[in-house]
Amino acid sequence: MRLSCAANELIVIDEAFSGWRPENGPRSECTLKYCDTCQHVFRRQQSRIRAQCQGLQQCNQKVDDRFHPYFRLHRPCPGIKKYLEVTYHCAEVKKNITFGGKGQGPGQFDHVSGLAVSSTNEIFVADEPNYTIQVFSMKGVFLRSFSTGNMKPRAVCMGHNDTLWVLLYSLISIPSTYMYENVIQQYSKEGHELAKFPCSETTAIYGIAWHKLSDRIILTGKGPKIVWFSPTYTRTPTCTGNMTRLPVPGYIPAYLRSVTVMIPFVDMNGIIYVIDVSNSCILKYDKNGVLLSSFGSKGSGAGNLSQPSGICVDSLGRVIVADTWNSRVEMFTAEGEHIRTIAYIKLPMQVATGGEGQLVVSDRYGFVTIFPKY
Repeated sequence: MRLSCAANELIVIDEAFSGWRPENGPRSECTLKYCDTCQHVFRRQQSRIRAQCQGLQQCNQKVDDRFHPYFRLHRPCPGIKKYLEVTYHCAEVKKNITFGGKGQGPGQFDHVSGLAVSSTNEIFVADEPNYTIQVFSMKGVFLRSFSTGNMKPRAVCMGHNDTLWVLLYSLISIPSTYMYENVIQQYSKEGHELAKFPCSETTAIYGIAWHKLSDRIILTGKGPKIVWFSPTYTRTPTCTGNMTRLPVPGYIPAYLRSVTVMIPFVDMNGIIYVIDVSNSCILKYDKNGVLLSSFGSKGSGAGNLSQPSGICVDSLGRVIVADTWNSRVEMFTAEGEHIRTIAYIKLPMQVATGGEGQLVVSDRYGFVTIFPKY
């Protein structure tokens, strides 16, 4: 099956089904029986098709010919065939700016692990495998870059006076064990090291955000773990910090606690939003770290999320989420009500907003797209 749009349009997936059915029979929601007119719908395929086709101009999809478990011991009935149906429409392409792509040179990334925009509209992009931070203008023009040394940048956020906070890590070589050395590094916008904060935590830390009202850092990891980090500055580059854990909802079952990943963001009023990636929802905390509510749920419908991986809040207080496996960017009110889908992009990873109404989105393929308006 080939999905195709005109040169100035992109694919937007509405619905997708696959299953078995009679050669000339209609599709219906019933269980396949031996040789009657019923067919079997395996499952809704929107997430898979969206991940592969959303936001492209053209896309080819093959019917999966693997047998359903029913047919492992039985031959298919005569006249029964596998089918795939996709409903989509084409959306007009806006004049966006895209840069990046796989590589190690200026303006190229092996994997975009972090994204932030300064008050002067400079875009900071962390490239984890290349141990670098690159800086671009809001026109997508490469400005400068700096190395993170022998540690990889996993996440970034802007701090006081446009300093950059970077979550760095390296793998500790212990056979059959995944342990990490984690460091919180503060850089000037030119890339000069200002402070360094080693972490005692040896499991993976995935997210970082600056809490402007209290000048504290929020770190998130697996477990789930959400902690305040209050740096104590000394005369040496190496500092110590005090950790205070934030509460997490009781709905997370024990068997998911080792895989649940959290990603944080703090708005201008100190309200804390945290993505619960595994449960496809957003947690909301007040400025003191008190859990207020949660919103979003797993799915592909309006207001649903599927393993979101990036979040930010714009100047109007609207929550913007990179809905990764639905290949779209979603907008919510601060209370969690769905407003609309603001962009379709294949596997978006991080989101950030500019001071003049721009939206910046990175994707899994190493590209960064600037939407002048959203």
